[in-house]
Amino acid sequence: MKLYILVYFLPFFYSSFNAQEKITVKDLETGENLKYVAVHFICCEQGIYSNESGEILLKNIKGDSVVFKHIGYYDKKIKTSEISNELFLKPKTEILNEIIVSNSKPKTKRVGYNNKKKTLSWHVRPETELITLIKFEKEINNAYLKEISIPIGKDAIKQIETNIWRNYYPVFESVFRLHLYSNNKNSPDKRLLKEPLLIKCNNNSEDNIIINIENENIIFPKEGIFIGIEMITTNNNEAKLPNFLFTKKNVKKIESISLIKDVFYNKSWINLNEFSNLYQINSLSDYNMAIGLTLNIYKE
Repeated sequence: MKLYILVYFLPFFYSSFNAQEKITVKDLETGENLKYVAVHFICCEQGIYSNESGEILLKNIKGDSVVFKHIGYYDKKIKTSEISNELFLKPKTEILNEIIVSNSKPKTKRVGYNNKKKTLSWHVRPETELITLIKFEKEINNAYLKEISIPIGKDAIKQIETNIWRNYYPVFESVFRLHLYSNNKNSPDKRLLKEPLLIKCNNNSEDNIIINIENENIIFPKEGIFIGIEMITTNNNEAKLPNFLFTKKNVKKIESISLIKDVFYNKSWINLNEFSNLYQINSLSDYNMAIGLTLNIYKE
């Protein structure tokens, strides 16, 4: 009798396991699949991302409990044994920024490091977030963020063709996430973007990636703003990476600092100077990522 019961329940157990081999992370309200959700393993301070379809393989999840995190959504901590083949994140309801209504056309102003000579390039490691503060000596009233410019470099490899050396640019494809934070005593504080902003780039992308965030209605405060990139990788993605370009910090009327951290290793931000000393990358200590901003400035 015991043998009969075991055989009877075996097909059900097998089909249930198969259904949970692949987890799809979705928006609780719309049912939309969520791309590149960060999954933190509590046991070992590691993690992975969901892929472009919002999917994660159960076999790649470690530990008894994990936390799912995504911009614009509440974190969800769950036991691994309770994960089903669909997991839903609840979107946050954000209070919109106050918008200045003006009949006049705004004046645009370009600021930051984008126009400086870019003398250093660096591969930002996957699962790493790098941020740069841009803060003015004097407050600019009624200024809103319009565009962010992020220059990328493409590694050139010299190859000989018919006795002539030519530059060859290998194929790459990458995804990174844009981050904006308010500044609190030269440390990132509140997230300013209301939803994830993912940027794809490859060997055919423009050398200067321009991201329009005018619809976010983000005012540029006197404390400045941290702007950063989080390099994405997934459990089924072996994409090569671009170079991000850096420039000297010495820009008049702008105060700046660059910080870096591992996305899944739950430690505090490290100043890029300290990071340079730690990993003996001396050339980074005097540089910032060559980010540029375009502001919409309205009359008072």
